[in-house]
Amino acid sequence: MLPGYLLVKLKIIKSTESAPLSKLLVNVGMPALVFISTANMDLGGANSLNLILVALFSLVYYFVIYFACNPIVKKMGEDNEQKSAKYCLMFQNAGFLGIPLVQAVFGPSLVLDTVVVINIVNCILTNTMGVYIFSRDKNTINFKKLLLNPAIIGFLLGIIVNLTNAFAYVPEIQLFATHLSGIVTPLAMTIVGIKFTEVSFKRVFTGVKTYVVMFIKLIVHPLLIFTILFVASKFIEIPSYIIIGSVISFAMPTSSSATTYADNFKGDTDGAVKYTLSSTVVSAITISLIYYLLNVIF
Repeated sequence: MLPGYLLVKLKIIKSTESAPLSKLLVNVGMPALVFISTANMDLGGANSLNLILVALFSLVYYFVIYFACNPIVKKMGEDNEQKSAKYCLMFQNAGFLGIPLVQAVFGPSLVLDTVVVINIVNCILTNTMGVYIFSRDKNTINFKKLLLNPAIIGFLLGIIVNLTNAFAYVPEIQLFATHLSGIVTPLAMTIVGIKFTEVSFKRVFTGVKTYVVMFIKLIVHPLLIFTILFVASKFIEIPSYIIIGSVISFAMPTSSSATTYADNFKGDTDGAVKYTLSSTVVSAITISLIYYLLNVIF
């Protein structure tokens, strides 16, 4: 993150110039990483079943959160404020931050596979349930836009290549995708560093609501996920990589799409900005602590 921060502070670039970098990350690097991870997944036997169960578990968890957070959200102020708070409480930055961090720490691994699968579920729900939270109108859900999501396209292409064993016949596809996926971690962290220069700590870290959202997003969710899976592992076999990947996925800060949706559907844009930036800043500490605890346990 430091190069991104210094580039702005030394006036080499402006903080507003991170937009093209974000587009490069979201439309090129991220789908390439999702593609290469999916194409190399072990889709046979127990691992395939485990990843399907991860997808189902995360799907159920999101729906439980949708209803469970209502009593908290109702205390967040006006209707537009409640919409932003609910979205920010539910959806995490699993793709933009989760995948790059896990790739940096674990490399190509079953933990990364777990995070990729949860990110796909997250992508589907942010574009459907997330839109509905703000619009309250099912007709605003754009399924065409959902299918054209770069990460989902990368995932579907990865499944096809995996099942057809295309890498064995055209190894250049793997080489090309690997090179492109290599930009994800450094680029994502550089962009976060650039964004940190826009943070007014006095403005962002004000109000009880900000701390409530941060606490639930960064501490309650990962600890709850860990507790559920750890207890369940005493009765059924759940590999440690599933627990680690799931906990880290849900330990991510608020999804950066919160601000865009709040803007588009007349939600509380200011609240969405505060929740997103504050949870991103504090996550540098909480994710490190959670990773340390996971290392101690596993």
